[in-house]
Amino acid sequence: MAPTFSPSLPLLVILSLSLSLTVFVSFPSSVSSESLSIPHSTSLALSLSKSSPSSIRNVSKAVSVSGISSGAFMATQYEIAFSSSVVGAGIVAGGPYYCAEGLISEALSVCLDASELIVIDQLIAAAYTYQAEGTIDSLANLEDHNVYMFSSPVDTVVPHATGLKLMEMYKYFNVSKLNVDFDIMSGHGFPTLNYGVPCAEHAAPYLNKCDYDGAGAILNTIYSDLNPRKDGNYTSQIRSISQSKYTPLDVSPSSLSLAEKAYVFTPSSCMNGTTHFCRVHVVFHGCMQSVSVVGMDFVMNAGYLEWAEANSLIILFPQTEVSHIFPFNPKACWDWWGYTMDPFYATSVGPQLITVKNMVDALTN
Repeated sequence: MAPTFSPSLPLLVILSLSLSLTVFVSFPSSVSSESLSIPHSTSLALSLSKSSPSSIRNVSKAVSVSGISSGAFMATQYEIAFSSSVVGAGIVAGGPYYCAEGLISEALSVCLDASELIVIDQLIAAAYTYQAEGTIDSLANLEDHNVYMFSSPVDTVVPHATGLKLMEMYKYFNVSKLNVDFDIMSGHGFPTLNYGVPCAEHAAPYLNKCDYDGAGAILNTIYSDLNPRKDGNYTSQIRSISQSKYTPLDVSPSSLSLAEKAYVFTPSSCMNGTTHFCRVHVVFHGCMQSVSVVGMDFVMNAGYLEWAEANSLIILFPQTEVSHIFPFNPKACWDWWGYTMDPFYATSVGPQLITVKNMVDALTN
């Protein structure tokens, strides 16, 4: 039985990332999911290949997601909001769905500090409330998902205990497969085989050289039929696309702390039509890890491209940007606490989630 949850969800969003400077904004009770709409997505095919749009065909509508840090929280939000079209997720240094409950104070003081105060039953109840309202897909879909989790016992940014709370949530929802790696003593970052800062450090570009293939662990958990990774230089197979075409209500990406461009990697087999089946995986970067902050480091060197090329996986890298005024997002994080001023930020009508879903729909259509 689902835990009980008050129908009055938190409608206060704190804009400041500092507890010493907090600004509260109240959302009127008249705001509803029906007031938001998802525009029809425009085809991305011309942006993905030098050849004709028909060269990319038979793309599966069942996608997968992964992310690091704020991107891990965002990946979980996407997975739960659109669970009917998702087959699995990879979560690196993340926490439970709706952990912040719309409050930056909760994000900082509980999710990223006092993890023992996270009440999983309350967060699960919130998810059931959203399900009843129709703003997320059926939670029963999670039983068909394959999930990978990575959490370092010495992570000083997202505590390991917060990751354990997410694991508890996944077990409650009885996901099909749950693989975890909790033994690597890495700093807060994405683990790689041989690229980035030393494994134990927490430093830009937040890729940690741990002799561990994090991207491979994620993708091999989600998919059971992968070929070995194929190393190479894949710069020419990455295209930028305009995120402004996919935002809800034609708002500017910057008003959502989104960058103008996202990036898509298309494997050669999907570009030249030599495969009959391509799949899409969405990767959410972490705070201070977007292209606008660290350049193409995360896109090129996290380890996804080598697996994607060998397995006909199209990789979408949506992008945030630093925003110092409105919304206040000075570290280019994904919205997992409500900084976009939308009480439905963690649902299928959240503006950042809508934007990414529109891009995914364009790829899979």
